[in-house]
Amino acid sequence: MTMIGRRSPWGIIDDAEERFDGFVEVGTPSHGGIWLSEQLRALMPRGLRLAWWEEDCAWAVPYYVFRERLAATGNTYVTTNLAQVVETIRRWQPADVIAALGLDESETRKENGMRDIRDRWYDQQPEPKAAVETPEPDVEETPASSDTPEPEGCRTTVNRALGLLKR
Repeated sequence: MTMIGRRSPWGIIDDAEERFDGFVEVGTPSHGGIWLSEQLRALMPRGLRLAWWEEDCAWAVPYYVFRERLAATGNTYVTTNLAQVVETIRRWQPADVIAALGLDESETRKENGMRDIRDRWYDQQPEPKAAVETPEPDVEETPASSDTPEPEGCRTTVNRALGLLKR
């Protein structure tokens, strides 16, 4: 599947690498992430069936879910760095997402306080609007607006996931 020239939540795609059928890492001049086909979204845990996963904080969720498929393609990153993948999820995803993945939140490292800071920040945010699934990769998604500064790219994916989990 060629995605170069199509729209993503971060702009026009200028780089794309399909890791396996329906799992595509995309890049734009300013940002990027992972796009999952409709078939792969159906295999995600309930509430996490999103088309787009941002590259800074959210990437680890589809990498974790599809770790065996990625390993079968010869991608050794996820198998040799599984602890980092899991730690990224625990550090940057809210408890509902961690629970949906079946991870034990009690094992989360808190030595630098990042999770506590992140949780306090999310607690101060307005309730997320209902998530909108993207049926095709050339449909642009518009992040929820807010007057509150947020970490680049992380909040949109998390809010969309939380909106789906609350359904």
